[in-house]
Amino acid sequence: MAYFAKQMTKNRVKGIIEKRKWEMIMTHTSRRSFCTNMYLRGVPNPTIMAISGHKTEKNFMKYIKATGVEHADIMRKYWDQTTDKIQKNDNLRAPLCALYIN
Repeated sequence: MAYFAKQMTKNRVKGIIEKRKWEMIMTHTSRRSFCTNMYLRGVPNPTIMAISGHKTEKNFMKYIKATGVEHADIMRKYWDQTTDKIQKNDNLRAPLCALYIN
């Protein structure tokens, strides 16, 4: 079974502790993962903050562990949704414009 080494300080004594990965997962790990995953799925920040207990968006954004690639993916999804809405609205307006021209 794989062990992971982690440098820790306990009672002012530095040392390296080896633990199994599952032994290193704490409730904080789950909380951070939940916040990051919901953020990446597009759940609004105030909704996630209400569940996680973050008081300010500034602290919440420090808490999120999203890479530059993940932020770019969020922007692409948002852009695609916006573009789709504009195209649908333009298609709805096209016949009305044609009526005014004639």
